[in-house]
Amino acid sequence: MCKWTEIKIEPRDVLFFRGAKPISGSAIGEGANWPMPSVFHHALLSAFHARWPEAKTRHQHTDGDKNKKSSFLYGDLKTVGVFPVIGKDYVPEDETNSPAEGMYFPMPADVQCRDNDGRELEILRPGALKKEHCDLPAPLTMGLFKEGDASKAKPNPWISCRNLQQYLGGKIEPEQKTALYDIESRPGIGIDPQTGTADTGTDDEGGKFYIAEYMRLRDGVALKGFATAEALEPYFADSKKIGFVFGGQRGVALLDGVRDDAVLPAGIEISGTRIKWVTLTPSIFTGGWLPSWVDKESGAIKGVETLKPPREPRESRKDWRARFETTPIPGKLVAACIPKPVPYSGWKAHATDKEGAKPTRLCVPAGAVYYFETKSEEETQRLVQFLNGKRKSDMAAEKGFGFGLCGVWEEFNKEGENQ
Repeated sequence: MCKWTEIKIEPRDVLFFRGAKPISGSAIGEGANWPMPSVFHHALLSAFHARWPEAKTRHQHTDGDKNKKSSFLYGDLKTVGVFPVIGKDYVPEDETNSPAEGMYFPMPADVQCRDNDGRELEILRPGALKKEHCDLPAPLTMGLFKEGDASKAKPNPWISCRNLQQYLGGKIEPEQKTALYDIESRPGIGIDPQTGTADTGTDDEGGKFYIAEYMRLRDGVALKGFATAEALEPYFADSKKIGFVFGGQRGVALLDGVRDDAVLPAGIEISGTRIKWVTLTPSIFTGGWLPSWVDKESGAIKGVETLKPPREPRESRKDWRARFETTPIPGKLVAACIPKPVPYSGWKAHATDKEGAKPTRLCVPAGAVYYFETKSEEETQRLVQFLNGKRKSDMAAEKGFGFGLCGVWEEFNKEGENQ
């Protein structure tokens, strides 16, 4: 069982979280994006290396290591987040509509406004489709339906922790419009990486000027993430509040180790045979929108449960693993609600031949919803154990990608009644 530490992040000034789009031509630097999970993960790694620059690894390099020059220090670090937190000092734009204090999460994609006023919310429900009217990609067999009329109004992009629990149970309350941060634009000039001075460009180009966006959190708003690693306890031993670099352009923030016995955001008790899995962080799947652990034709779960018996004294690892028992995970994917993909990239800083920009990938954004069906209550509990509160991203799961919670859903029929 991992011991999680709850970490609060309070920026001292503006923050810069650049997206994967290049800054060129008329494109401005979109630096006011909500930080990807890897930003928090890499910031903690950098903080550990800065605290203990002379630390030595206990890892013995082998031929199987992909990166021969990696120190392999702090390889046990796992993170989830970050999520916004509204405190008592938050001042809303409208004094009559003050949002609740506490942690907030991305609004699930299947939550829509009931009408153009946007005051009431509605949860989309899967419903059966005739084969001749269905052009959904395999393995989806059900579409999503709305009881009310079509609306152009958009719900608040964030949902409170309390309202999220109700949503997972099939209900939703109106969410107050919440502005968590402001976007500030500032001019800048390119730097020549070879000389470290202003990039004057060629005679035809002239100087390289640009405009970049920065994020400034509003008063009373902070960030919160969760991390587990052996280094966290000694890191916060002398002080619970430590300054560290967070985001691009060396943005400075105050790191606060709030609790060292924290519990990750949890779902609700699930019953029935219809389960939805809503992601609270972006996910990277090898199948695009479809996870690799879902069969692309049948929709069946390809994962397995592994029962590991106690290892006998002097028993070889090979003999012990031979006694493992595996059972397929039940469940079938029948519908999905996926927002537009988010580009994700990064930079390799290791001194290898492959140093440079990482390939750009399209992530499934936070708030994506996947709908599953099982055949019995026992199968439901096994599927929930496989999905709920887990990081199921095909890539970078240790950095917090693909964290999601389970809820329930009801079927929609053509008469507008739920089944």
